[in-house]
Amino acid sequence: MTMSFIINILVGVITMVGVALTCGAAEVQETAQLQGRILKVAQMGHPVLARKAEIVDPKDHKVQQFVADLIATFEDTGGTAVGLAAPQLHVSSRIIIVWVPKEYTDPSYPEGFPMTVMLNPSYESLSDEQVLGWEGCVSLPGMMGEVPRYRRIQYAYQNPQGDTITGEAEDYVARVLQHEIDHLDGIMYVQRISDMSRFGCVEEVRKYMKTPPSN
Repeated sequence: MTMSFIINILVGVITMVGVALTCGAAEVQETAQLQGRILKVAQMGHPVLARKAEIVDPKDHKVQQFVADLIATFEDTGGTAVGLAAPQLHVSSRIIIVWVPKEYTDPSYPEGFPMTVMLNPSYESLSDEQVLGWEGCVSLPGMMGEVPRYRRIQYAYQNPQGDTITGEAEDYVARVLQHEIDHLDGIMYVQRISDMSRFGCVEEVRKYMKTPPSN
């Protein structure tokens, strides 16, 4: 075995180690980029909440990063919200997250509606029947209002992997979905209140009736 042969082997090994380290660093960097960040919630009056959000591409890396941020921010609410929309985090994209605990769902969801990220969601009413219900919003803290919503809807969305999902919802789950999708069209729940005498401070409203957590 000649010295030149040994040197060639060592050069090859060093090259492979360098490539491995470079790839490993890239993977670590990508993983770090996808760690969810806690984002600031936009408050009513900010222009982003009055703007129609843009359709997103699930394959876009920026979308995947935002999904991680959305989940982290939603979890940081500590269960005080049952939904959150991208515009509420100053991002004008058609993305929402919903989670409804079982105590607020109907028999169709005995275990509640699981935490779900929805890209480009939409819905259609399954009947003209509307029901009144109390709603709140983290973008308008401390207030609640009674809002008419369709009782039964059919919804569709893409998951973060790009698959199209469809389903039906009714009662409170349907209300949450309508509330969050409204945010994507620049509509806040107060704009749908038909009787402003049924709008007030959370503490006062909850003294007189049982109401679900704020959306």
